[in-house]
Amino acid sequence: MLCTQNLASVIIDTDYLGRSHSDHNPLLMQLSWDSSPPAVPPWRLRPELLEDAAFRASLSAAIPEYFEHNDGMDLSGVLEWDAFKVFIRGHCLGTQCDLRRSIERDLARVERDMLRPEREVAGSLAEESMLSAARAEHL
Repeated sequence: MLCTQNLASVIIDTDYLGRSHSDHNPLLMQLSWDSSPPAVPPWRLRPELLEDAAFRASLSAAIPEYFEHNDGMDLSGVLEWDAFKVFIRGHCLGTQCDLRRSIERDLARVERDMLRPEREVAGSLAEESMLSAARAEHL
């Protein structure tokens, strides 16, 4: 069996089982999983953000402002670079959240617009059926 190095490091024991339903032997694996929560994958810049002119403009305006506010601080180069990366990440995440909210609002509006004719038809059919019932009672 082929597996990644990460998976190979947690395998305690393996055993082939007898063939039961096919021409393949099942493989029984005993794994030792660490109880710690899974690692958060590293953040990556979404390249499509760089295609968005509004994002590029807001980032271009925010970077000089960041350096103006943080000028004169006594930080090591490494710490200053890490802080700048956190700033960029925060700006990107904020933009991504705004875009996601905008898309969700647009989808909700489209869904509302699609359901409106159905509601109008259902309402008019209900009125017609009430009118027919009233006529039938009094005629």
